[in-house]
Amino acid sequence: MKNVFCFLLFIAFFAGFSTQTSLAQVEFRDGFIIKANNDTIRGQVLQRSLKNRYESCTFKSSEGVTVYLPTEIRGYGYSNGGSFITGVADNAFVQVLVDGHLSLYEYGTVFYVRKEGAVAQILESKRVEVVREGRLIIQKDEAWKARLAVIMNDCEAMLMRNYELKRKSLTETVVAYNECAGKTFTKEENVKLWVNVNLGLGVGYTNTSMGLKNLDAQYRYLDTDYKESDPTLFFDLGFSLPGLAEKLSIHTGFSYSKPSFSSTEMVNGSLVDAYYDNYVNYDFLSIPLLLQYAIPFDHTTLAFDAGVSFDNYMNSSAVLQTARVFKNASNRIELSNNEFAVFDEKQASYLAGVRVRRKVGYFSAEVGIRYTIQSGQLVPPVFLESANFESSVKRLSLSLNLIW
Repeated sequence: MKNVFCFLLFIAFFAGFSTQTSLAQVEFRDGFIIKANNDTIRGQVLQRSLKNRYESCTFKSSEGVTVYLPTEIRGYGYSNGGSFITGVADNAFVQVLVDGHLSLYEYGTVFYVRKEGAVAQILESKRVEVVREGRLIIQKDEAWKARLAVIMNDCEAMLMRNYELKRKSLTETVVAYNECAGKTFTKEENVKLWVNVNLGLGVGYTNTSMGLKNLDAQYRYLDTDYKESDPTLFFDLGFSLPGLAEKLSIHTGFSYSKPSFSSTEMVNGSLVDAYYDNYVNYDFLSIPLLLQYAIPFDHTTLAFDAGVSFDNYMNSSAVLQTARVFKNASNRIELSNNEFAVFDEKQASYLAGVRVRRKVGYFSAEVGIRYTIQSGQLVPPVFLESANFESSVKRLSLSLNLIW
């Protein structure tokens, strides 16, 4: 418990020790903003989730990082696709799908069209209550179709066109209208989803507690609680899609350690003294699959993860060495080695953890703690299959990782 308390104090110190801002889980991409005076400023724009793209724009330039609200700039965009403007929906950015004589914009599940020189018209379908023959019926309001038809009524070819309240259908319809009207237009590229891949390499210590209970008589000389702390190597591979979820990511990788347990019990008799030494050794390779939720602060990121781990016990052995010293003139000694258990080499375990990271130049430094529980990794050998016991393992891992 003392070790855990000291580690938590170290995390608190690590979280407060920083002199620069880090946004860790998210990344900037080349882009631009359009200021209120129509000046275009090039720089980098923060990747945002679908919802947050409409609320604000985080822009990084040589002057630093600034968060802009829809009331402060005319728009922003990414160099490789996707632009957003203001002045269409109240206090919000909308995504430009088609820019031309008739323009099309998207705001979540709502669409807007705006004809050159006119105000924007909203296109949405709501459920309305209608009473027919004394019965209350709930149906979709299709008034948006009539509204769009009126806007495009100067192009006869559009009168018989069918369209749906979906991005693809509306984009094709607005493009067709601009072509019919002989007007220039631009069909905007959609915002591309970027996959962030982070690699991490770290070292640390793992405190392993292996417990045995409900021991049969054959196992009366075994210890019921083994503890060991061993150096551990960590490799982390993280994937995230900031365009869909800014704070969620999936992690895998591996950790490797080489635990070794032992215990001794001595039984003194009138004729014979017996010494029972048992040794448990194995190479441990764990492959986790984790879902991580990150909370970015001004200087650090606090991340929680949980999931399962697929564990491999390699080069394993569980041996009981017995020495009997006979108390006679010759002091004869009898030695024997017996395998008292075998490992179920393929196991699954549950784990959860917390990490704190901060940006250091092109890298991120991370401190992590992970707790794992598992049961049933030791079973009796074939020649003692009638014997019985229960085994469990708890691991507490502390690590210092470098992420890039």
